[in-house]
Amino acid sequence: MSWQKTQKAGRDGAWFQLSTCLFMCVLLVLNVAFIGSLYRTLAPDGPEFLRHPKAEQMFLLMGPLAVLLLQWWLIDVLKNQLRAARKRNQRQSR
Repeated sequence: MSWQKTQKAGRDGAWFQLSTCLFMCVLLVLNVAFIGSLYRTLAPDGPEFLRHPKAEQMFLLMGPLAVLLLQWWLIDVLKNQLRAARKRNQRQSR
């Protein structure tokens, strides 16, 4: 019986961790700009509670994090869809 060690290239090591952190930081900066402009657009005409300073602080803090979670979920779904399509194409080409 032959045991072969399989390696997942690109998923281990410091470079992968660093690139993931940098990518997340870029997404967070973009999300802060997006949520900040969205809040400042909707707050003056929206409900009264949006004009409260504590509500503003909550939206500006939690909004980018919620959008980041949504983005990571979408990246994961896209990655799984592309992996399934690649496997399908490999099976059809054989």
